[in-house]
Amino acid sequence: MSDNFLLKVADVLDAIADEKSQLETEITTIKQAQRQEKLSPIVEKLSFLTGDDPDELNSKLAGVDDSVLSMLSGLAGSEAGPMGSSGSAKTAGLIGGSSSRDHADRDFANWILS
Repeated sequence: MSDNFLLKVADVLDAIADEKSQLETEITTIKQAQRQEKLSPIVEKLSFLTGDDPDELNSKLAGVDDSVLSMLSGLAGSEAGPMGSSGSAKTAGLIGGSSSRDHADRDFANWILS
């Protein structure tokens, strides 16, 4: 075989590797955006319940497993729409005290973030 042919084969293989690397980068970016989209309502609601800084909660939950993220998403009711939208459950307690549900929500959020 000639050297010219082998150089052309090497160039094709390099181009394929570059394209694969670019596609992997795009897929990673899309997955990160989807994960952040799932994480945003959870962080918002946990921040409301616990009073913690949203950025701090976001960094704590950034490395959470996908199955845990799905569970938290279901618990936070993130499929129901943004907090305060019509039809969403209100968990604020009575003035001067708070209900046991609020305590349970706060305790669970503190436990999951510890």
